[in-house]
Amino acid sequence: VDCAEAGTCCNGQMGSDDVTSGCQWLSCVQACALVRTPGTDYFGDAAKVTAELCEVTGGCWRGGFPQCGHCDHGEGPGVTVGECSGNCNDPQDCHVGANLDALPPTPTPTPTPTPTPTPPLPPPLSPLTVTLAFEHASCEGSDQGTYLGEFTSAEACAPAAATEGCTMFMFAATYTMWGCSCCLAKTDYHQYWNIYSLAPVSQPPPLSASPPPSSLPPSPPASIPLGGVQVIRGDAKGSVGGFVKCLRPGVDDLTTTANFGRKTIAAQCCGADGGCFRRFDNNNDMCIAGASQRNLPPHITPHTYAEALSICSSHGLFLCEISCAGKGCNYNSHPVYTSLPCP
Repeated sequence: VDCAEAGTCCNGQMGSDDVTSGCQWLSCVQACALVRTPGTDYFGDAAKVTAELCEVTGGCWRGGFPQCGHCDHGEGPGVTVGECSGNCNDPQDCHVGANLDALPPTPTPTPTPTPTPTPPLPPPLSPLTVTLAFEHASCEGSDQGTYLGEFTSAEACAPAAATEGCTMFMFAATYTMWGCSCCLAKTDYHQYWNIYSLAPVSQPPPLSASPPPSSLPPSPPASIPLGGVQVIRGDAKGSVGGFVKCLRPGVDDLTTTANFGRKTIAAQCCGADGGCFRRFDNNNDMCIAGASQRNLPPHITPHTYAEALSICSSHGLFLCEISCAGKGCNYNSHPVYTSLPCP
């Protein structure tokens, strides 16, 4: 024990080389041991041992332990000290043992600070599979959602669609410059557009290179310009003499009719090369607002100015400054939207 290693024992028995062999009650080693032993009344309290035990005498026995022994207390092993009539150990030895290197108070453990919880990371996006939902179909007007940009394939467009929260999008592999747009529903037949759906899969698909940033300008604002725009006759020759109505922002945002012919305003689109379109591929099944039916009002699919603008933009086109008279779909009998400012 550390008491013996420190040389505190003064009570070796005669004839023994073990300095701890004769340690009795109140010897310096025992006093030291009391101070050192957890669970006793004297643990860590040398003053209590000194006051209550070291200076007490009372015969050969105390607390069930014999107090007589053979102690050298500095004179060498085997020297007898005193008779069995009290404490055989020298009081100085007892005090030395009781006060030897008393253990310091057990330090109060420093509480470990509770770490600030780290916010959980958002779950990674589920891998996606792209499924052809509607072949040769497009979503136009109110059925069309966010324009996502230009991509090289439907699979390359899928992550952008998922990030935007789309469950469907349309993409034309033949004309990738038209870009990719979210769809809310199928609108009509289209020769080049296809509508795709997204669904999570259990295994991720092979990684593909990130698509290049879109080179298309941002989608135009879907509202009537501040100065208003003209609605003209569908049978007008050019842009002169066909004025029907001026659409004003904040007044005509939901307007779909004007006082000419079959009244429902038709959408028509123009391209940078001068092309003027009421249908695609000269096919009346691909009319922008559907082919006009004489006896079935409103004759065509009604579109607001914003919806007509969105349809043209989704095809890389814009609203015309003229009437596309004679370009099919029976729109000569309707007023048509233009980008002309109000007079």
